[in-house]
Amino acid sequence: MNVNDSRFHLLLGQDDWNRCLVRQDKGAVEPLPVWDATLNELSLQSKPILLAATPGESHLTLDARRSAAADRYGNIYWIDTDQSRIRVWSVGSDSESAFWPDGPMDCNFAHRPGGQGEFESLELEPENDQTFKTLAVTEDHYLVVAFAGQSRAGFLAFDLMAGGPPVETLWLASMPPFTPFDMAQRHGGGVWVLDRENTHLWELDRNLAIVKQTRDSTAPVAPEMDIFQPLEGAPREHLVSAFPTGIDLAALATAAGENIDPIAIEILDEANVLILGLNQSENQSRIFRLQRKDNNLSMIYKLDQPTYDFVLSKAYTHTATAASSSQLFVVAASGNQVLALDVTKETDAVTLSLSTKLFPLRLFGGRAVIKVKDTACYDSGLKTIRWVPIVQQPRASYYETAELVTPLFDGLELQCTWDRLMLDACIPSGSFIEVFCRAADEAVPCETSALKSPLDNAEFCEIIDPWVKQPKLYLRGDGAELPWLRADAIRSTQREAGIGTWELLLQKMHGRYLQIKLCFKGNGMVTPRLRALRAWYPRFSYSQRFLPAVYREDPIAGDFLERFLANMEGMSTMIEDRIVQIQSLFDPRCAPAEALEWLAGWFDLALDPAWEEWRRRLFIKHAMDFFRWRGTTHGIRLALAVAFENCLTDESFADPNPDTLHLQSIRIVETYQIRKVGAVVAGDAGRDDAGGFRIVKTGEQWSPQEDNEGLLKRYAEFMSDPQIAKQLNPFELAPPSDVAAQARWQQFCEQHLGFVPSIGAADRQNWQRYLALQVQPDDEQVLQTPNLMSAKYPSDWPKDSTIAAKWRAFSVLPNITRRQWQDFLTRRYRHITKLNMVYQTSWPAFDLIALPDFLPETKEAQTDWLQFEKHLLAITRTAHRFSVLLPVTSVTEDPAEMERHVQLARRIVELEKPAHTVFDVRFYWALNRIGEARLGLDTLLDVGSRAPQLLPDAVLGRVYLGASFAGGSKLPIDTDRYLLNH
Repeated sequence: MNVNDSRFHLLLGQDDWNRCLVRQDKGAVEPLPVWDATLNELSLQSKPILLAATPGESHLTLDARRSAAADRYGNIYWIDTDQSRIRVWSVGSDSESAFWPDGPMDCNFAHRPGGQGEFESLELEPENDQTFKTLAVTEDHYLVVAFAGQSRAGFLAFDLMAGGPPVETLWLASMPPFTPFDMAQRHGGGVWVLDRENTHLWELDRNLAIVKQTRDSTAPVAPEMDIFQPLEGAPREHLVSAFPTGIDLAALATAAGENIDPIAIEILDEANVLILGLNQSENQSRIFRLQRKDNNLSMIYKLDQPTYDFVLSKAYTHTATAASSSQLFVVAASGNQVLALDVTKETDAVTLSLSTKLFPLRLFGGRAVIKVKDTACYDSGLKTIRWVPIVQQPRASYYETAELVTPLFDGLELQCTWDRLMLDACIPSGSFIEVFCRAADEAVPCETSALKSPLDNAEFCEIIDPWVKQPKLYLRGDGAELPWLRADAIRSTQREAGIGTWELLLQKMHGRYLQIKLCFKGNGMVTPRLRALRAWYPRFSYSQRFLPAVYREDPIAGDFLERFLANMEGMSTMIEDRIVQIQSLFDPRCAPAEALEWLAGWFDLALDPAWEEWRRRLFIKHAMDFFRWRGTTHGIRLALAVAFENCLTDESFADPNPDTLHLQSIRIVETYQIRKVGAVVAGDAGRDDAGGFRIVKTGEQWSPQEDNEGLLKRYAEFMSDPQIAKQLNPFELAPPSDVAAQARWQQFCEQHLGFVPSIGAADRQNWQRYLALQVQPDDEQVLQTPNLMSAKYPSDWPKDSTIAAKWRAFSVLPNITRRQWQDFLTRRYRHITKLNMVYQTSWPAFDLIALPDFLPETKEAQTDWLQFEKHLLAITRTAHRFSVLLPVTSVTEDPAEMERHVQLARRIVELEKPAHTVFDVRFYWALNRIGEARLGLDTLLDVGSRAPQLLPDAVLGRVYLGASFAGGSKLPIDTDRYLLNH
């Protein structure tokens, strides 16, 4: 509904247009348009393109056919022109060569000396009367070639994996007559062989043994004597079963009321075989389906022209790499094109429908059509590019006219004035759509409808008034009339192509019901395409609302004025609609895509040009939620998720709930959470000097309640030296000078203190270096103060004024740890007098206090030192630091793309992190790998990284150890041979 309370009836989508397609106006002879499910549009029906024979072109003959087949790697084998040799086109060398005989495999056929015992390998020589008829490659990678000669017939089986000479299987003279004509691969290994001369179809298993059919007779014949007989007693004999008869196609066709001349076979699936039959008397071809379950033969498609061969495969197109579904390509007898039949399988039903796409052939010559890696190819006979893919030519042919009639549209009031008609369509040059309408206050039930519905059901009613032709459609220059609907027709290139919203003002349409007839017309090469129809009603009349009645007294002039002002009303209403619907611009869910940048500007946001439209809308929708968490761990993770994750939802912007916390794919690890206790406390004892595990006794650690004497007593017991407590008083917070005792001292500190003190000893060394640099040996001050060089690191304010002056100067030098210690004491005691009272010292100011290098004397000072060095410094070393971990889920990640992700993540984190923090960005392997294990809430006990879909071919320098295989997958059909990827 617009601002003038006008509404519209809409036809959009297949269900709506089907209501029109099922209707056929009385007396209409034009065909109906068709629905294109891919484009979701109506268009003229397309028709097949049949190429006319060129001058001098002759029809193909079956004698020119030379059978060919391809293996799974794309190597192609075919029978040469003289039918006595087999040639091969190799993928690796991209060249053609002889395969058998005189091929590169002959090196495997030579006599091998040194055989086992008296048996040696024997070279197989081809017989002179062998004529190769047909060949096929089986599923287990054998090339089977059928031959026939004057004295014998049979098969040669080449092992394409292991190489070597072929294995010959003869068709015995006692068997039924056999003349192979065509061959196809059999599911499960083996082949199907078509005998055209005898109208038989033979099924051979993996061992080239004839598979007995369900209709074969199993009654025994006369018994035969065994080869080996006993010395005494009655002779032994056995019953001989009847030889398999194969599938008699002539008998099956007669039973189905058909006649058949089979010329080619294709395997649809394990249960169905397709047979191409030629009817030369009627100049037709038929495609039969043989159901393996009961050997039932039925015709499923008839072609009104003779055909030559067919292949079941896919074809290359100009719009995609390959067709989306399999097609049956039938070669026309003219040899200049193939007819494509779309194959549809539903349960037990198989349906073929003729495609209207054009697949021309050039330089075919009638040799062979085959499937190479699921792509249809044909033999061009050229030396450079012999096997050419069957490619669709982007050319279409359409019927020139079609029409449809819409159901009745109800205006809900009598004498309703229908306003205008809008068509979202593409009407290119050379085509157009004519519009006819009729309106009335009454309607009658459709005579063509079997259901007699009441008159108020417009779906089954029609108007009996004559059709009125409407003006020509006009392409709107400013897009659709609906507010904020994307206007694809604004661009001039699309206007030239006729894409957009087409409009016309309905003329003299007054009545409650409206019915529309659309006539599609084209020149045979292009078609109009219709997506949606909108019929607006009632008309908002400017002349009735704003002009006196005198302007409407003259019917002709009044009607002209009504239609004239309707043009202004249309433009004004469109502007008013946009004003009324202005709120839609502020909702990221429905705002036009071109308005999202403007909408993001309200939040001072710059959207990434690489973002998809849905990501932009979702980010703008939750911009305030995003800003609330800026500078926090959750906010940084959210910013990275917006940039990298593809499963972003509204729940991603929700507040983090500790009760439902789970690991994210993008992880932020704060450094202070990596280890909350020391290595010794955590059980990591490390190694001793001998390389074995160090024994650390865990127990209650020292506390200030034990005072200095308690710590010295512990140290004496640990060192097994009772005198050491007297020598070290107080306990020195620095390692002893003896190198051997240093390791024991560190071990004692780890066990009884929980850490190794170091800050006092480090600052003591700095003090000694300072004195050495400040005082020269020949300085007079040395003579006046001989103890200056031996001045100890102060634990209290020095009484010597010279040493105090030097310490004051030394305290000014930057030392982060000492400054942190002084700040810690300042915050705790507030005034230096209070500290001196507790510490029993005489420091003049907090900024002159030294770090403890011996255990302080008072319990309060000991507590302060223990808390500072054991806890606060450990926290300070890891505070304000975090790592961003990006997942790697594939062993074939592009290094350049990974580096781009790292750089992008660094820019994002730099913008979102607090200013005082430090971070790094790294990758982590998102699946378990050899030498690694990850346990957490997202751990799955399953195949994991060993899933076949996650194991690409191993490439040196691109995969991790244990992340892929150097060998390929196992061959199908229960074979014990394996492939090795090159």
